[in-house]
Amino acid sequence: MPAPSRRIDPILKDNSQQLKEPNKPAVTDITRRLNEASETLAARYDALNEQYIRAEVRLKSLKPISDCWIKYNIEESPGEPHIRCWDLIGLVKLEGKWRLVHATDSDHNNELPFGIKPLVECPAEVRVHAAAEIRRLHEKIIRRKEQHIPEVDAAIAEVKSYCDEI
Repeated sequence: MPAPSRRIDPILKDNSQQLKEPNKPAVTDITRRLNEASETLAARYDALNEQYIRAEVRLKSLKPISDCWIKYNIEESPGEPHIRCWDLIGLVKLEGKWRLVHATDSDHNNELPFGIKPLVECPAEVRVHAAAEIRRLHEKIIRRKEQHIPEVDAAIAEVKSYCDEI
């Protein structure tokens, strides 16, 4: 009976692991790089989520007066010229609580945006691209409050006028 073959994988840089344990698959350079990148990205995604949690707290502290959305990543809908679709990042009331969320919308939609979901629960690609919009959302919340002041003043005057008639 011939001796078992000690075939060496030509792709491996270092075949010493395969020679020591011929039945155990060797870790190739590409596998090592994949594992390192995966571990690094997992840690980075956790860090990004921690920052989004902090951002949500900060945005809620602005005490928004209503749901506030920022459009970004505006594109023509594939196969439908002149129809646009976009991503949204917003601070909205979701199940009774202010949340930092992501959604999508299009020119065809006259309802609420599609797929409203807390940003920390979105795919990594969405969380990475939404980061650039946080400051714009902050500014829009403040601008909306500033623009609301004259409306409140008018409401006060209207109710005061009514009460003064008595």
